[in-house]
Amino acid sequence: MDIPPDLLQEIFIRLPCKDVVVSKCVCRSWYNLLSHPHFTANYTINSPFTAVFSDHLNPKSFSLLQLGQNGGLIPTPINPKLPGYPAEKLDSNNSDLQFIGTRNGLLFLLLRIRSRNRTIEKIYFFDPIFDECVEIVENKVAGAEFGYEYTIGYVPEIETYKILRFVYDDNQQVLRAKILSVGVDHDWRILEDPFTLLFPLSNGISFKGFHHWVSTNPNLDWICTFGLLDEKCSGIPKPRELKQLSHEKMNLRVLNNDRFSLIDVSVWGEITIWTMEEYGVADSWSKNVISCFSINGFPWELRRSDYHIITAFPNEDILLSQKGGTTFFYISSERKQSTKVEIPDKSSSMTNATAFVPRFYRIKEDSTSGVLHRTRNRNVLSSRVDVSTLPSRLKLSFKRLLGFV
Repeated sequence: MDIPPDLLQEIFIRLPCKDVVVSKCVCRSWYNLLSHPHFTANYTINSPFTAVFSDHLNPKSFSLLQLGQNGGLIPTPINPKLPGYPAEKLDSNNSDLQFIGTRNGLLFLLLRIRSRNRTIEKIYFFDPIFDECVEIVENKVAGAEFGYEYTIGYVPEIETYKILRFVYDDNQQVLRAKILSVGVDHDWRILEDPFTLLFPLSNGISFKGFHHWVSTNPNLDWICTFGLLDEKCSGIPKPRELKQLSHEKMNLRVLNNDRFSLIDVSVWGEITIWTMEEYGVADSWSKNVISCFSINGFPWELRRSDYHIITAFPNEDILLSQKGGTTFFYISSERKQSTKVEIPDKSSSMTNATAFVPRFYRIKEDSTSGVLHRTRNRNVLSSRVDVSTLPSRLKLSFKRLLGFV
């Protein structure tokens, strides 16, 4: 049976992540199709959302969440195997594993190993789909530090990841900042731009080769940016209608993998999604206001207390929770409907999640000279497949979509 590539795409984007991985083993043409970045982009836009969940009280606990057909979240536990560090050591009081971000289908994990005189920090790139984990860099810290923060961004122009590390004093002022280009630098470099020391990078995101964040300084009239290529600070304009930016009440997100957005919950009873249709252009901001009172099933307890946006998804649906709560609420902006979804760990008192874009190629497939990037043949051929040889759950999906049932 000859199946055109376009039809294959329509079938595969409806399958769960694990089934897509299984399908890569069927034949070479499917392998090439599913390993291509274009398929990942299509899968992200059309498939049920995927998020990474972590528990603030137990940061060693991660789950991959997908939206099921009944509206509930389907959790898949994530247990990364850290190279050279046995799992039983993570249960000691001297080590701490944290989730610090995601990009290009990878999760970035930070392992901190504490001793009396120093702390060793190790950063790992982890692929939850293939359960692969590689150590990227190690950092040794002498003595105690009041606060620290890592952020990782991708520079598309040079196909390189860059890691930034900031150290704060007890007033949340940045003391020093360092940067490392993965696969290029042999050691950390001190950031030269003095403006870097003015802005804590909390609640930030990376997009188009820049890291973006809302400053804790309420007098700033722009969204702060740090260029990962030139390693300089600058800014982009906020929406003109927005009187003031708020570090605590506003979150930055990337919708549909290509739209820069600002999620605003500063007005009681409203969730406002600002989207910059043309990146960097002040007049291109669009506005979508979601009234919590017009949403069917919106929980009364959230109307009367603070809630926070956990993450937003490509179709502008929102996942939120009451601060300190143990339950997610999935808000459909199109259907004006709220659905209560339980988190996997009932003992959690705080939750953290971020939108995750899965990818369907292994870490070792995009490693060249120590730099992680994609080099993939763009030619995709039509496939000749015997449907009867597929696993049963894939066979049913193919037959239904091809009109056999």
